[in-house]
Amino acid sequence: MAKRFLRKLLTKESVNCDEEAIVFLVECELATVATIASHKKINQSEYKRHLSIAQFGIDYIKNNMLAYCEYMRINIIISSKSKNVEEWAKRYLQ
Repeated sequence: MAKRFLRKLLTKESVNCDEEAIVFLVECELATVATIASHKKINQSEYKRHLSIAQFGIDYIKNNMLAYCEYMRINIIISSKSKNVEEWAKRYLQ
């Protein structure tokens, strides 16, 4: 199946349906993962918890063919060979 892309970047004000809400929340979770990974001291259990939540979201979007914006972090991960949030987050680790 071909990728489906949203025609807009999502903000909390622009979410209009359940599908957009899921995509928005996963994108927010990925931002949290990136932020935690960029800290000099990382609480490993908190980091792993957010990685797990974000990976669940990525898998859900991918498996249910939800549309997402081509400029979002979600697209970077789903387009990658591994489709793995932890691999993606390594770029932010200090």
